Amino acid sequence: MTNKNYPVRPTSSQKAAPVKKKDIHESLQDANQSAEKLHEQMTELNTKFATIQESGVTTRLDARSVELINTALAHMKATPKEVEKVLDSKMDKVIKQMDEKISEIKMLCIAITLFLNGLLAMVVFAWLS
Repeated sequence: MTNKNYPVRPTSSQKAAPVKKKDIHESLQDANQSAEKLHEQMTELNTKFATIQESGVTTRLDARSVELINTALAHMKATPKEVEKVLDSKMDKVIKQMDEKISEIKMLCIAITLFLNGLLAMVVFAWLS
């Protein structure tokens, strides 16, 4: 799928500016790929850790290494929450865009219906005259 330009009004400016937006499918694919990469990395780390434990290797870590490992673990725990927040914000934007498009389509359908009803009424009145 290709990127499309949608007119977007930034909150600071009232002028519409074309901004490249990804469509729903691309956004979900990007999120899925990020989640898959994270899952692969976590699986690899888990496998390495299990191998080290099975081999009975005991290592002494200096304070800096322990701090780095704790920081990495904290980031790994926080990452799914961040991904979820990003997905929620993206989905909100996508839902708003879909609502706008649906409203446009409804208005177009109403206009076409009124036009066709007008033509039909003109034909009926012309036929009856």
